[in-house]
Amino acid sequence: VCVPCGMLVEEASPVDAIGDGGEDDGVPAASAETESLSFRDHMWDGFDVVWQKRVLPSRRQLEALTDSMRQRAQLERQYANGLLQSATKLQHLVDEGVALPPALEAVLCTTRNRAEQSQLLADELEEDVSATLGEVLKQHSEVSRMLLSDGQRLTRHWQEACKVYNRVAARYVQVAFEAEEVSAECHTAAPLRPVAWKPMAERALATTRQAWAAELEYRKGVQLRNAAAELHLGHMCNVMTALQDMEEKRAQCFRDTAMKLAVYETSWLRNVQYDLDSCVAEVETHSPAADLQEFIREHRSSAPPPSKTEARGHKELTGEAQRAPRTTAANTAAAASAAVEALAEATARQVETLRPLVRELIASAGGALADEAALATLRQALSSSAGIRGGYA
Repeated sequence: VCVPCGMLVEEASPVDAIGDGGEDDGVPAASAETESLSFRDHMWDGFDVVWQKRVLPSRRQLEALTDSMRQRAQLERQYANGLLQSATKLQHLVDEGVALPPALEAVLCTTRNRAEQSQLLADELEEDVSATLGEVLKQHSEVSRMLLSDGQRLTRHWQEACKVYNRVAARYVQVAFEAEEVSAECHTAAPLRPVAWKPMAERALATTRQAWAAELEYRKGVQLRNAAAELHLGHMCNVMTALQDMEEKRAQCFRDTAMKLAVYETSWLRNVQYDLDSCVAEVETHSPAADLQEFIREHRSSAPPPSKTEARGHKELTGEAQRAPRTTAANTAAAASAAVEALAEATARQVETLRPLVRELIASAGGALADEAALATLRQALSSSAGIRGGYA
C-alpha cells in the first residue's frame, strides 16, 4: 500500500505558519508604521543574530560608558585638587597676614568655588552615574550568562530535530515514489505469465514494506519535530522576551545617563557663570587708583621733604662734627665730680658715727657681754659704710 505524498503537507509543523505576515481570521496585519516588532514574534529563530549583532555590542557599549564615566569622575577630582593647590599660593599670603587687593580676593574665591563645584560634579558622576551603570552591568552579566546557555541549548535542540525530520522526510519521499513506480510496473505486467510477473510482484512487495517502515520513521520524525517546536516556542519565547527587555533597559540606561550628565554639567556651568559674574561685579566696585590712594594716605610721611644745602669748608664741617662729643665729655666730668663730693660727705658722716663706738670699746671696762654688744654695733656700722662706698663705686 503506497502512502500519498500529500501526508508531508498534512503533517507539517505549526512553526511553518508563524510570521507569515498575512491575514488571520479576517483581521488585517498592522501596517509597518504602527506595528510593534519584538524578538519573540519576529525573530524567534534568530537567537544567534540577536546575540551577536545586538546583545554583545550593547554590552560592550555599556562597559565602555561605565569606564568613561569613572575616568571622567577621576579627571574632575584631579582638576579640583589642582585648583585647590593653585589657590594655596594666594592663601599662604593671607595666612602670613598680607592684605590682598579686592581683585585677588575675588580670584581666590572664584578658584575655591570652581574646585568645590568640580569636586561635587566628580561625586555625582561617581555615585549616581557610574555606580548605577556598574550595578546594571553586573545584573545583566549574570542574566546574559543564563540566557546564552538556554538560547544555545534550545537552538541546538531545534536544529537537531529539524535535521532528523529532514532526513527521514527525504527518505520517506524517495522510498514512497519508488514503491509507487514498482507497483505500477507490477500492475502493467499482470497479464503476463506468472513466471515473468512474480519477480515484479516480489519487488513491489519489498518496496512497499520499505515505504511503510520509512513512513513510520517519518511519523516519528514529525512527532520529534513537533515536540521540539513546542519546546522551542515555549522556552525560546521567554529567552527572546528577556533579551528584548534587557536591551530596552540598556537603551533606557544610555538615555538616563545622557540626561543626568546634561543636568549635572548644566548645573556646573551655571555655578561657574554665577561665580564669574560675582567676581566681575566685585572687581568693578573697587578702583585700583583709589586703593593706592588709601595706602598712601595711611602711610604718608610726617617729616618735611629734604631741602638743598650749600657747600662749606672742612673746618666748618669739622666743628659741627666735634661739638657734640665735647659737650658729652664735659657733662661726664661734672657728673663724676659731684659723685666724689657726695662720697666724701658720706664718709665723713660715717667716721663721726664710728668714732664714739671705737672709743667706747677701748675705754670700756665691762664684761664680755658689753664688749660683744659694742663689737656688734661696730660691725653693723662698718657694713653700712661698705655699702655706701659700693653704691658710689
